[in-house]
Amino acid sequence: MLELGIGGFGDPALGGGSLRMWKRFFPRAVLYGVDLFDKTPLREQRIHTIQGDLPDAAFLTSLGDELGPFDMVIDDGSHNNTDVITAFWTLFPYVRNGGMYIVEDLQTSYWPGYGGSSSRARRPGDQHGVPEAVAGRTALRGDGGRRGTAAAAR
Repeated sequence: MLELGIGGFGDPALGGGSLRMWKRFFPRAVLYGVDLFDKTPLREQRIHTIQGDLPDAAFLTSLGDELGPFDMVIDDGSHNNTDVITAFWTLFPYVRNGGMYIVEDLQTSYWPGYGGSSSRARRPGDQHGVPEAVAGRTALRGDGGRRGTAAAAR
């Protein structure tokens, strides 16, 4: 499982609550958490932390190549339009057939502070494009010829 966004901002000892929860919920899972900040102190058995920048498609591709395929990807990172769309388009191909790709906090699709807008719906590059990007990609994959299922969580 891959989770984007560990939490705790710049404090290396803060965050990781959801990774620990997933560890208890999935007792055999190996969990990878990605954050912009170094979260090395949060590592423990079956929980691995990786420092990286979500808008960097080359970094995300290397994650997929080295760690994938994934049963589940959860994007709870920056919630910024560009980051969410880049991560989705880059990592979704690394989701196993029958796996899940979950994007949390899609309400930011309407918040200008995250690049969103409720008045510019359906324009590429706007935060409102996140749900559209997810729906468009899953429609392409709905024939079973490609891996994964996308889910949007609020």
